[in-house]
Amino acid sequence: MYNHVFVVGRIESLPDETVFENNPNKDALMILRLEQPFQVGENEIEFDLIPAVLWNGMAEMVNGACKIGSLVAVTGRLINLREQPYFKQFPVIVLRGEKVEILDRLLEEKG
Repeated sequence: MYNHVFVVGRIESLPDETVFENNPNKDALMILRLEQPFQVGENEIEFDLIPAVLWNGMAEMVNGACKIGSLVAVTGRLINLREQPYFKQFPVIVLRGEKVEILDRLLEEKG
């Protein structure tokens, strides 16, 4: 089996490492908003909120270059975080981000 995921979405919340206990890798949780490929009502598009865990360096890059609503592509794998207190009430599988590409023009606007 091969565990590889690629998603494109907008940042709903920037990476935050405070949600994890015993966090030697300085993992940070970012929430992505992914639009569903169909409309529910008249011009009404639903979306899913997907948690993505980023390592420290990647989280710092995203926090420095992006804002809420930035369009990003995240490549990674699915992981289970039930051992973390923040996730105990959910049978959660999240995306472990291994690469983030910033797709909007935020960096061009800065430079």
